[in-house]
Amino acid sequence: MTIAEAAKRLGKSEKTVRRWIEAGKLKASIVKGKYEIESLDTLDVQMSRTEMSNESNLSNELVIELKAQLAGLRGEKEQWLQERSELQKELAEYRRTLEDASQRHDTIVMQITRQLEMSQRMLAAHQEPWYRRWFRKSRRTEGETR
Repeated sequence: MTIAEAAKRLGKSEKTVRRWIEAGKLKASIVKGKYEIESLDTLDVQMSRTEMSNESNLSNELVIELKAQLAGLRGEKEQWLQERSELQKELAEYRRTLEDASQRHDTIVMQITRQLEMSQRMLAAHQEPWYRRWFRKSRRTEGETR
């Protein structure tokens, strides 16, 4: 079996297979200037045990890390929910304050409008001197009596 075939079967790169040959993990001989791998069975058994223990350790570490991250995220979620609740309460209070201010504003505007109308009426009544109004009224009363 060639290095390329062995790499494909093992799911590793050709470079990795060459390193294993040099390290003695794989038995290979050189035929016509190329490596010929004798058997992958011993390597498969050896690797499966090693990989299983490595994968098991990695899996356990990943599970522990993921559980820690999950606990942290749950804590953050609770904190965000609490902050959201507080912000909603503040928003409701601001809305009530705004409604109260709007009502006060409307009341003040109505009062000012009434005062302005009364002032306009009083100004209109005082545009002519009193004696003209008095004589005009008396002429009307005389004209009405005639």
